[in-house]
Amino acid sequence: MSLLKTHAFATKHFLFILLFVLSAIFLFKGLDHTLLWQDEAHNAILSSHINQYGFPKVWDGKNLITGMNGLDFDEDFMLSWDGLFPYYFTAPFISILGKTTFAARLPFVLIALLSLWVVYNAILQISLRRDYALFTLFFMATAFIFLLHSRQSRYYSILPLCSSLSFLGLQQTKSKGGILLGAAGLILLYHSNMVSFLMVYLGLALFVLFIGKEKEKFKRLFWISFWCFIFTFPHFFYFQMWKRKDAMGLQEFDDFTFRLFGNIIILNKYYLPCLLLPLVFFLKRKILKFKNEIHNPLFSYSLILIVVSLILTPFFLRSNIRYLYHLLPFSSYLLAWACLNFVGKKRALMTLILLFTHLLDYSPVYTCVQICKYSKPYFSKAFQKDLSSLYSDLSIFDDEEGPPRRLIEQKVQPLGLVQRIIKGEYKSYWNETTQTYPDPLLELIAFLKEHRKKEEKIFLSVGQYPLLYYYPEAELAYSLSEAPESKKIREKLDVDQWNSDAIVWYIPRYFTQVQGPTLKEDQFLLKTIADGKDFLYYELKTPEIYWEGNWPEHVRLYRIKHASISWESLRSSRIYKVVPRND
Repeated sequence: MSLLKTHAFATKHFLFILLFVLSAIFLFKGLDHTLLWQDEAHNAILSSHINQYGFPKVWDGKNLITGMNGLDFDEDFMLSWDGLFPYYFTAPFISILGKTTFAARLPFVLIALLSLWVVYNAILQISLRRDYALFTLFFMATAFIFLLHSRQSRYYSILPLCSSLSFLGLQQTKSKGGILLGAAGLILLYHSNMVSFLMVYLGLALFVLFIGKEKEKFKRLFWISFWCFIFTFPHFFYFQMWKRKDAMGLQEFDDFTFRLFGNIIILNKYYLPCLLLPLVFFLKRKILKFKNEIHNPLFSYSLILIVVSLILTPFFLRSNIRYLYHLLPFSSYLLAWACLNFVGKKRALMTLILLFTHLLDYSPVYTCVQICKYSKPYFSKAFQKDLSSLYSDLSIFDDEEGPPRRLIEQKVQPLGLVQRIIKGEYKSYWNETTQTYPDPLLELIAFLKEHRKKEEKIFLSVGQYPLLYYYPEAELAYSLSEAPESKKIREKLDVDQWNSDAIVWYIPRYFTQVQGPTLKEDQFLLKTIADGKDFLYYELKTPEIYWEGNWPEHVRLYRIKHASISWESLRSSRIYKVVPRND
């Protein structure tokens, strides 16, 4: 009997199983081909510290793991800025499988696969449409952002899962377990990424207030909020989160417009080709009747969540592909809805266009640039200056967050779609999963282990976490702009930890961060000479180390900020050792 049920399930859900298996293959293949980058290693180190100390301790007696220049931990050296769930979730995998790249990334791949199953079943339950569920799953599983973020040892893959669980729990009006399901989604979301938690919770509240006005919905939202409050407020109160000022927070209100515009660009490029959808509607000569769709909970909530995220996220974070990641299940659903309602017999062709569309990626930028250009004469000089500043900002918009200067200058090329498919992100992803490349960090670590004495301290301009993950016995000498003097330190810090004069080994990096510990190569050399010291110079075979990834351009295009720089053209890695001057 069980075999018959299994066979019936496999037959009924064959396409889901096929997509799920293919996703698993693509996510697991070559998972350890590249070393952990900056934020991944931060997660992995603190997760391993949980196994050692019982909590994500940022101080190991030698090195301080601070991503906020000494302001992201409490008096016990416990991480107090980020959500703690990703660290505690990663810890057992590292404990069981060892301190490896694969072990650090495995838990988040498993969460990503779980999210596919949850999204599929959620849409089946809410819409009662298998075609909607399959199309949504297809768009989500094949999205480049899903493939990219699911393979990283960070909180990213948790966001789509939790945003789906929270809405599913709200909609399960016939089950008391739905309250716990919705609360669990919000609680894990809070302890993973607080900004995404705020967006999703506000989206749920607005949905219940304006769309799902049933008494049962208000009751369920109340109890979901109650349990969420019980499991989040202690953390919120203990770490006094209301006093936190994120370095990426809105500095000036004028910056809001630029960030909002950047979010629209990112939404159009990676999540939902919103500029293409009106064209589809126009060609089909159909008028979208919102009155008919307003009773579709998935449709209305998806729109509400997208609008809330676009408008409110800029107050907390800069425009970036990952800061809208909680939208992925719902943007995928809107793509599925558009295909099934407007594509008709050309469904297959339009599906490919929706999936691979990059033709209109940069239209928002080009349009805004032209507005700035032609409208300047009609405004005051002060406003003209603002428009010039906006034009300048758009011209240097990062490729992960928007178009680089060369694409603005070239405007929108009709062949851009073909070019992006052939030489785009999917090709980079395929290269990563099928090929391995030597990482400069490995040669650097081997060199330091051979030449560095245990008491000699190292300074990197930025990017210390990958080094510490693979070389934990290193001692980093920081040059912090603000030591945590306001905190009651219960474990004495080494005074040299905060002193740049303690540097023996200096390792320049290709990129330096704007805020936090910085010491550029020329500054270091001048300071060494001014202090009456000398230095030895070593040159390694592999090229310089990038600040958040050590990969060739054709492999990790989406993580390298200056994509026009050739890997082969970079100079070899340089290492300096400070030594007494021979007079």
